[in-house]
Amino acid sequence: MPLLAKVDVSQHFNQDYFKKTAQVAINYHVKSMEVVEDMESRNLMQILIELLLRAKVEGFSGYTVRTAALTMQTLSPTSFQSLQIEQILDNLTQRRWLLKLTNGNFFGYDESEYPVVWYGNWLALSGCFGIEKSLAKQIQTFNKAVQEDSVAQRDSSTVIDTLAGLNKEQKQAVLGASARTFSIITGGPGTGKTTAVTALISLLVDAGVYYDQIALCAPTGKAVQRLGESLANRFAGNQTALDHITQATLHRLLGIRVADLAAVSQRSTELWHYRLIVVDEASMLDNNLLTQLLCKLPQQCKLVLMGDVNQLGPIGIGNPFYAMTQALSKSATDSVAIFTLNQSHRFKESSEIGLLAHQILYGDADEIVEYLIRRELLQSQDNLSSIFLRIQENLHDYSELLLAATSGAITDVDLMQASLQCKILTSHNDGEVGSDQLNQQIDSWLLGRFQKESNQQLAAGYVGQSGDYHGRILMMSENNYQLGLYNGDLGICVWREGQFYFAIPAATNSNDSGSEQSLKYFAMVELKGLKPAYAMTVHKSQGSEFADVLVCLSDVEAHTQQTNFAHVNRRLLYTAVTRAKSSVRIISSTATIRYAMENIEAADTPLLSILENLPSEE
Repeated sequence: MPLLAKVDVSQHFNQDYFKKTAQVAINYHVKSMEVVEDMESRNLMQILIELLLRAKVEGFSGYTVRTAALTMQTLSPTSFQSLQIEQILDNLTQRRWLLKLTNGNFFGYDESEYPVVWYGNWLALSGCFGIEKSLAKQIQTFNKAVQEDSVAQRDSSTVIDTLAGLNKEQKQAVLGASARTFSIITGGPGTGKTTAVTALISLLVDAGVYYDQIALCAPTGKAVQRLGESLANRFAGNQTALDHITQATLHRLLGIRVADLAAVSQRSTELWHYRLIVVDEASMLDNNLLTQLLCKLPQQCKLVLMGDVNQLGPIGIGNPFYAMTQALSKSATDSVAIFTLNQSHRFKESSEIGLLAHQILYGDADEIVEYLIRRELLQSQDNLSSIFLRIQENLHDYSELLLAATSGAITDVDLMQASLQCKILTSHNDGEVGSDQLNQQIDSWLLGRFQKESNQQLAAGYVGQSGDYHGRILMMSENNYQLGLYNGDLGICVWREGQFYFAIPAATNSNDSGSEQSLKYFAMVELKGLKPAYAMTVHKSQGSEFADVLVCLSDVEAHTQQTNFAHVNRRLLYTAVTRAKSSVRIISSTATIRYAMENIEAADTPLLSILENLPSEE
């Protein structure tokens, strides 16, 4: 029988990033199938494969049947007229077309036999589904393991002293994690997750675990740095702990490169000596990275995943942290591994940010729009000029500080502290209000102020020919393990000793006086991957904290056909708002806010359904 004809991706999806990735994949999939001579079935399968490949490129393991239908309508409402899309969608509600494709051997329930899997209400490419099915079995195996020799069973004064000062939820998390091979500690910003983990470390060390048998890691270098700073504060004065506890990105701990993630290896001896591995910002873990970790985890090692289940999911495929917390929290057994911390030490119940975050998580679209307007937290997107005027107002104090710094009255530390006070967060990198465009506009504005108000800076070197200038806010966009710089590190450009340096905060303890020595300097001529960072995406900001946050969201009504809005949802709003410690303002249309609040399905994945339906193991 004839093979399905080569699919022209550009007919339906015009994004370059998708076309380049999907064309090869589509050709691969269609060659693995024999097609019936029914033209309707042939057209349906072409659409379905394109949709599922698009889901994969955008980080989703699959689509629900409903989402598949809505996506066909939303992305290109005129492209499918020749395929009788209206009739197809009518039949979709009765699943006639799904059964039609099943009869044509296009997909079924077994990922080893079909290129597309239909599982419950989910449609997924067989490769994506196979990874989630395997991951679910690994999670089930680790979740049921309880260690008998638990520090929770030790009635010692050390346990009592270590738990002193912790609230009830934190104590339960510490004692529960000490008794388990696998556990999850989840909670919002400032709920004391790191405090609980450091108490767990102290208990395990008292029980005979050595500091060099403990590893603290995270999916990104920036998250590792923040975890290290917290560790330095908690173990101030305990140099043995600070010197011997491993701190590394998860990729580096596992000895893998990003390109290696698809090739899952078996359990190895690389991590054989570890007794405790803690993964911070676990909501950033995708399916492949978590699979790699579970495959290589030593039998005797405890694994603690720590994160905020309400934050944005990973950039890669899947959302396993969300699926695990949802499925395991519903377990009726006594071995539930989920420990949730609810008491926030950062936001008081009456704080503006705390109230807004709660409203985003539990309110509906009408309620959040009314709330934002009533509290005067929402500013409309009148035009680009008015948006940039608001941004200039937000950065006015910092721009004045830059000018004052040229006289030598402002220290590098003062500039650094000021640079971390205010941040502009965007939903996208591209677009008129994306981080790339905003950073370019801000750079031009600040350089103009330098050059207009004084010529002394040029002579002194405060403004360079390459566009760098003293106080310019920069971010690393790649890892430099040799220098200890990581993707996401924020710092400033400073002029000293006749050249420009990239300065970042040094890891300090709580007793640090904030002197000049609390900065690290790196010659910029030796660095690659620096980019301006007055504005950054919400994804990139995940795990960071700023005093004041201005959120700029691209307009969903103006750019739906050009921009991917699949990730603009409640989680993005929640993550953006909770990056602020003092104040937050949002520049957006009410239509975009409503879209984000109503877009809640993106957090769900087939993994959740698989975990909930796995047969229990004795």
